[in-house]
Amino acid sequence: MNALDKILQDDGIKLVLETELVVRRVPRHDAEKRKQALKRLIEALLKHDNVKAVNVYSFQDPDNPSGEKVYVVPILRNPDDDEAVAQAHDEVRQELGASALRDIVVSPYLPVSEKGYTITREDLEEKDELLQWADNDSKKLEELLDTIDTISEKVQVCSGGIIVAFNKFLPAETIEAEMTQALIDIAWAVKEIERKFGKAPETLRGWVKEFAKATALASEGRLDEALDTLRLLEDRVAEKIKLLEGGQE
Repeated sequence: MNALDKILQDDGIKLVLETELVVRRVPRHDAEKRKQALKRLIEALLKHDNVKAVNVYSFQDPDNPSGEKVYVVPILRNPDDDEAVAQAHDEVRQELGASALRDIVVSPYLPVSEKGYTITREDLEEKDELLQWADNDSKKLEELLDTIDTISEKVQVCSGGIIVAFNKFLPAETIEAEMTQALIDIAWAVKEIERKFGKAPETLRGWVKEFAKATALASEGRLDEALDTLRLLEDRVAEKIKLLEGGQE
């Protein structure tokens, strides 16, 4: 589990991102989108040279549950230049939508909490599970990229299939069979990694579970939720491909 995953697993932060969904009965997949927004916001901030680190913490008011927030406090090298904050916020808003950032407050002028998590660019670079698993082994890295390329292709094809089903008002069964076969192919590819190297990265196992979740949603006719799940997965996979290809250089 890397530094960002630990933040997303924090009970307080999970409570803030999921409370409103329970109160308003918002679809469950929106919780995942909000978690992805927090993660992407932290990553986007840390890309900027002026951001030294990011402090993340939650605040729960027992008398006002709906007022709970997650606070993201970029620690700037030059406090007079906060352009990185606006850029990061806009980037995530355009990618995931403004609603995904609900209850996430980002500002370099908020107090830094001692009970929060402080994360740096090095935390992201040094603790990525896939890079650790590959361990500078060109053979393992090549096999890993081939497997991830397979997953990426299946995700994109099934996302396109759902969009076609939407546009042509086709029944969910038309995409369900395609997604089920894709899930089998993805699971098999991950099993091959296990067969060859003894163990597959947890990241890949997580992607199989996410694809299985999308497949289940499609089988229930909830194509909009299945598409949202696949798009989030597609973003995660694309990020890892870029990271791993950089590791080959």
